[in-house]
Amino acid sequence: MGSVYCHLKANISKLITQYKIEVDSTIVYKFRSRDYWPGKKRFGLYRFLPLFFCLGAALEFSMINWTVGETNFYRTYKKRQAKNYIEEQSANLNTESK
Repeated sequence: MGSVYCHLKANISKLITQYKIEVDSTIVYKFRSRDYWPGKKRFGLYRFLPLFFCLGAALEFSMINWTVGETNFYRTYKKRQAKNYIEEQSANLNTESK
């Protein structure tokens, strides 16, 4: 059992190193572009916050304004909120009447 494990471990590590060599030239090159984003010395990783803030705002805008068929996120949320309010009020009336 131990020799099979060692053999599998050697094969897996060999595959990983081959994969890293093949992938290194394509994927790592794409991620190096983050080094060109300004503010690396002063802000570190926090320099990406404005980017993610804008992405979050775009996501929120799309959830509210884009419709699929006749529904969008905002309408669905408002319907659920109204349904919860009605259920809460009916539960309050039921407890008061007892």
